[in-house]
Amino acid sequence: MFMKTLSRLAAVLVLTTAVAVSMPGRPSAAPTQWEDFAGKIAYASDADGDYEIYWMSVNGSRVKQLTDNDVDDFSPSWSPDGRRIVFQRQRANGNRDLYIYNLRKERDKPWIVTKHGDETAPEWSPDGKWIAFSVGDGDGSSVVALTLDKERTVLTSSTEENSSNDYPTWSPSSKKVAFVESYDEGDIFIAPRCCDNPGQKRQVTTDALIESDLDWSPDGACIVYSRYENQVTGYDMYSIAADASHQPR
Repeated sequence: MFMKTLSRLAAVLVLTTAVAVSMPGRPSAAPTQWEDFAGKIAYASDADGDYEIYWMSVNGSRVKQLTDNDVDDFSPSWSPDGRRIVFQRQRANGNRDLYIYNLRKERDKPWIVTKHGDETAPEWSPDGKWIAFSVGDGDGSSVVALTLDKERTVLTSSTEENSSNDYPTWSPSSKKVAFVESYDEGDIFIAPRCCDNPGQKRQVTTDALIESDLDWSPDGACIVYSRYENQVTGYDMYSIAADASHQPR
């Protein structure tokens, strides 16, 4: 089973337990701050009346509320070192901005990329250097990847009228981003992080069905996703080779 499950309401990631390694002839190093958050799940809940970001232990104990405000916070994604969480926050005008919560300082701050755009579905890259997300302007949405200092903007999909590009997810190498590009239906595409030429994206699925909630296999060979079948059966889970060498199964 993959470690991460995404949904429209929450992105949940279980951090693997950190282990301090002893060097021969030396005492064990003291655990770093982020190791205190290993083995935690970040999620969004409306337990206090609106959606806030929480974390808890993998066994369901030690629930802690991180954000507390009068707006909705969704889609948390851990930084690989476990020190920060990026998430989306609803603004009064209806648009959403990205925020980063610092677990050591126990506070969040805006990571606003556009003043008037709608920024959603953030995901931290495995190497910790990038954040991918979807940004919309009312006519459509694109998937964008930025460094933490918000330089080197990289568009991984083009904005076209009535198109929607969403569910960005990083390959384990942090060199590629998979996402869903949709009009009436949706298909999975992969684009290289290094290029801002939309023509370099590569289509993976071609079934003209609604697909969502992507994730890569740990070895980067496959992509697992949710596909809407019909009103009777609803959504089913599928996997497909990242190079499209086999049909979804």
